[in-house]
Amino acid sequence: MQPILGLAAAATLLVAANPTLCQTSAQPSQNHPFTIDDLVGHEGIGNVRISTDSRWIVLERQAPWNTASTYKYDFYTETVLSRLQVFSATDGVLRHTLEDPGHSAGFVSGPFSPSGAQMVVYRLSESGWSMGVLTLATGTVRWLDLSPELARFGETVVWRSENELLVVARRNGALPYIIGVYAQSVVMQTELWRRAEAGHAPSSISTPSGAARDNRDKGTPLQLLRVELTTGRETILTEGAIIDVSLSPDARTAAALLDGPDIQYGLDTVLFTGTPKMVRRIILADLETGSIVEPLPDQDFASHLMAWSPRSDRLIVFARRPGDRFEAGQFWLLDRSGSARAVDLNETTPWIDGDSQTIPIPRASWDDDRPVFQVRMADGSKAWLTSDRDGRRRIVAQVEDGEALVRFEDATFVSRRTGLTPLGGAPSPADLQGRLVDAGTATDLGARATENPAPERLGQSVLLDAQDCLRRSSGPAHCFGTLAADETVVAASPDATFFVARRRSPGGATQVRLRTQTGVVELASINDDLDRRSWGAVVPIDHRGSEGQPLRSWLLLPAEATSSPPPVAVIAYPGLSFSAPPARLLPGSLQLHINPAVLSAAGYAVLMPSLPEQASPSLDLDDLGPELASIVRTACAADRCDAARAALIGHSFGGYGVLRAATQTDRFKAIIASNGYADLTEAYEPRLHSRLSGEAGVSIQSGWLEGGQGGLGVPLGTNPRRYVERSPLYAVDRIHTPTLLIESDFDGSRFESIFGALYRLNREAELVTYFGESHEFVSPANIRDLHLRILEWLNRYLGPSHAIEPRLPASRPNLDRTEDQEAVGRGIPD
Repeated sequence: MQPILGLAAAATLLVAANPTLCQTSAQPSQNHPFTIDDLVGHEGIGNVRISTDSRWIVLERQAPWNTASTYKYDFYTETVLSRLQVFSATDGVLRHTLEDPGHSAGFVSGPFSPSGAQMVVYRLSESGWSMGVLTLATGTVRWLDLSPELARFGETVVWRSENELLVVARRNGALPYIIGVYAQSVVMQTELWRRAEAGHAPSSISTPSGAARDNRDKGTPLQLLRVELTTGRETILTEGAIIDVSLSPDARTAAALLDGPDIQYGLDTVLFTGTPKMVRRIILADLETGSIVEPLPDQDFASHLMAWSPRSDRLIVFARRPGDRFEAGQFWLLDRSGSARAVDLNETTPWIDGDSQTIPIPRASWDDDRPVFQVRMADGSKAWLTSDRDGRRRIVAQVEDGEALVRFEDATFVSRRTGLTPLGGAPSPADLQGRLVDAGTATDLGARATENPAPERLGQSVLLDAQDCLRRSSGPAHCFGTLAADETVVAASPDATFFVARRRSPGGATQVRLRTQTGVVELASINDDLDRRSWGAVVPIDHRGSEGQPLRSWLLLPAEATSSPPPVAVIAYPGLSFSAPPARLLPGSLQLHINPAVLSAAGYAVLMPSLPEQASPSLDLDDLGPELASIVRTACAADRCDAARAALIGHSFGGYGVLRAATQTDRFKAIIASNGYADLTEAYEPRLHSRLSGEAGVSIQSGWLEGGQGGLGVPLGTNPRRYVERSPLYAVDRIHTPTLLIESDFDGSRFESIFGALYRLNREAELVTYFGESHEFVSPANIRDLHLRILEWLNRYLGPSHAIEPRLPASRPNLDRTEDQEAVGRGIPD
């Protein structure tokens, strides 16, 4: 399933002396319950960046969610709501604001120029997507007629010099696929309907398979452009489905990674969620002459790895033969001319990172002019393979996941949680303890810089030690006083003289603060009303898992005390376990889709159970229902809640899970499933948006089903029985619990079949379909309607706590005055 997108960081939880109970600080009695209005009216903070010259702080500040001019861009609504604020780092004074007061356009920040005097900015509006260059001292913007691609896999906008950019872009405001996929599919589908109505042009679309698979429409190709800002001249270097650009340190050569032909794997290959759907090519562009070469055209390159040597003479890449397993691939060293040399790893093999939910990623880097590769030893351990200055091979064991190489003052270190350790040397000296903090610019670089960061670029970060002091490698420390427990550093100045922190209050309000050695300046404060809301206590529930392991689940009690045990809503997601309270249960969580605080305010306890993956077989979920019922009994002990009045709620894979549980037990009073699969074979259905626009390939969820979260382990064509056995649809006769099914038209999962089967069986059920929504909802009206329908279903089959007045956590239940909505409003009185 698609990952859940968190919209807020976790608030601080105060742990009581009692080891079995933790709760938020006591709230004044005059506080009000959290409402749906609070949820859809929340503000946000986006990226916080500090310029390369340490003079400027640029903050993305998002207006209330329910004030956007359009919600057609799904979760990029955040971008429509964003304005840019430029602060002087010297005194924290706001100098410039880039905004549209009517929120018909939003502005977000991009990379700074080498000097820090300029930065790229982006604008999203109803009419399209564009970029400009902001002069920070004056606040003026020079807008370019370019629609840049988003930095997802890697860089797409790169400063070559103070007056020259490399940009991967389209023209005329064209939207990046990921932003415009749903909005544009509506336009395209409407046009097809009009063709059918007129009868003069066919309204068909075609998605081929097999030998003709690459004949599908792949959309307008992207261009890699060299843009000279002083003259306005633009030079096209290459065209194609460009997803990443890596500029050599001397700025003479650009390496570009492109999507190529589709791959269709044989049935002997189990696919994973991140298995690439297209062959990846690499081209090298000489920026002085404009010449292009393509090394190794018969290879399929891995994403996330294009690592230039500090001398710019070699590039590390990784490639396999198309369709082979990545473990059978190898590292290559390319030179500027495109000549390639395979790397001999001797007795070791490449270590390919990634699990069932991620893209396979090989890792490599540089120790000055010596390449370093992440490898698997004969005993299965992970290590760095490099060489000394005499050319002799060296093995450096990796002691933790996520290690990266950092270049500080002509020496190479390994970055670990405790600090920096010399590569292959003794533990780091005291002056290199701490964690690396950058200037908030990592998002400019895409995922490549996260997975395979350049040591020199990491070396531009600063160290934050245990005393909250900053320093540049062995330079002097700058200390700022101890951070508050609820304060987190989000960006540090390149000169180590200040940092910007984010602070979350116990109620969920957020402040952004500039900390210098002379004091603290508040740059922004949002969601202050959350501190005047009442929040329920969060209780740890200790129990045993299906394999006897100790686990801890978490129970959010109603926001207002009850004299009798409240009913309990169980939000289940198989495969997740929580050592600490889940963020969505804590005060100030602004999870838009199925928000626990809304349920708590209505008088329900909310349980989030720990359900880790089983060792074997993976996620068969055959005993999920009884396991959940057992956790509920434990959670409701000591009258914390009423185990006899429990409902199961699940979204995405959780929606699938609660339907599986409903086929195994009748111990729950209600089931609510949102955007999950009832018939796993439906995951093979190509999404409509991918058929209307083939730019991102044919979108089917086979990798999710086989090697990913679905955990079936085989393609449908080799073992269809397994798909039937694990699909709730084919056990529908065992579902006797009242079931609310929630789906949306832009999501790939569907509930029509299981609803039809429940209808045929005369079972208590309801199917609600939302239009214009994807995996999680963004329209304020739909978010409100979703929660009203969930609360009405819970109220109907569980009933609210009798000790408090049934309270609808919304000020305006009648959204559209239809008879259906009026019924919902009467069912849960305001």
